[in-house]
Amino acid sequence: MKKLLVVYSHFAPAYKAGGPVQSLVNLVVTLRSDYKLYVFCSAYEMGERTILSGIMPDAWNTHNDGTTQVFYSSKPSYKVLETIFDTCLPDVVYLNGLFLPTYTVMPIVLARRKNIKTVLAPRGMLQAGALSLKPLKKKVFLACFKFFGLHQSLCWHATDRQEEADIKRIFGGEARVTVAPNIPKAPYLFLPERKKKANELKMVYLSLIAEKKNLHLALLAIREIKSTPIIFDIYGPIKDQEYWEKCKPLMESQVHQIHYKGAINPTAVQETLSEYDVFILPTKGENFGHAIYEALSVGTPCIISRFTPWGMLQEKTAGTTIDLTIASIKEAMDRCLLWSNLDLERESAGAHALAVNYFNRHDSIAGYKAVFK
Repeated sequence: MKKLLVVYSHFAPAYKAGGPVQSLVNLVVTLRSDYKLYVFCSAYEMGERTILSGIMPDAWNTHNDGTTQVFYSSKPSYKVLETIFDTCLPDVVYLNGLFLPTYTVMPIVLARRKNIKTVLAPRGMLQAGALSLKPLKKKVFLACFKFFGLHQSLCWHATDRQEEADIKRIFGGEARVTVAPNIPKAPYLFLPERKKKANELKMVYLSLIAEKKNLHLALLAIREIKSTPIIFDIYGPIKDQEYWEKCKPLMESQVHQIHYKGAINPTAVQETLSEYDVFILPTKGENFGHAIYEALSVGTPCIISRFTPWGMLQEKTAGTTIDLTIASIKEAMDRCLLWSNLDLERESAGAHALAVNYFNRHDSIAGYKAVFK
């Protein structure tokens, strides 16, 4: 049985780093019968300074019914990583994210020294929207990355054709890229009963609180709706405190009931999203969008931007795909506000069908065997 070492800054029970963590949790569940699995990550939750609850730091911990070994490092370093490599002797190293020197650059250098195949998944970090945030810092990183030839020995994992194009645009057409979609949770078998009246709306945002996700645009758009109060609940860990401080005043002095509910454990996401009429995420870019999928998977229609792989939701009767303007977002909210219960049931069925179709048409095991072969 081949050995696979997965490297990322965070892994369960951490969850505040968002979609990549959920992707990796689903990955090790899917591949546990086909690979001997190891994970190297931080011993801390994103943005926190206390050791994760329930883990033994700087030691191997069992996960996934004992089929996965996880090393939670309190002080990750080149020396610690080298010890990890020498202990588990991986056949393949799987890196996630790009602008994380400890979890990308150092493992690439080590794997090259030891002649180990290395696969890197950018996790949406090469999208135009993502690169527009802190652009100078990222341009310098990418220039150095290419100058030292760190990309030359890599195989790349893209989760869709757009990410494949992003990789080749930046690292050249000769980049070796395998496309395999993210591994999602199973959709609900039965949809919850929906009860909605026209001119009533329960809306939810569930994602990281960060500039890339554009929560402020949703808050500016809802402010333009004066006549009918909307319930708008916001979930997610605060990744960017400065950005959150800009959002908080936008929640005040509104006719709407807007509440920040804090971070939520991934195990509760589907159930939580099923309680709302519509999910909103006006993001600058997602290479998958676990929260979008999980909303669809429980039949909650979505308001999302064009910068996701989910296409035009209007065409699928699953919500609305919007431009990143206040007017476009307000128009989508107005449309949802006017839905009758029958309208919502129709949109809910379309949302669920979209998630079911995605889940059924992908052979996850075959796709990831192709990535790691």
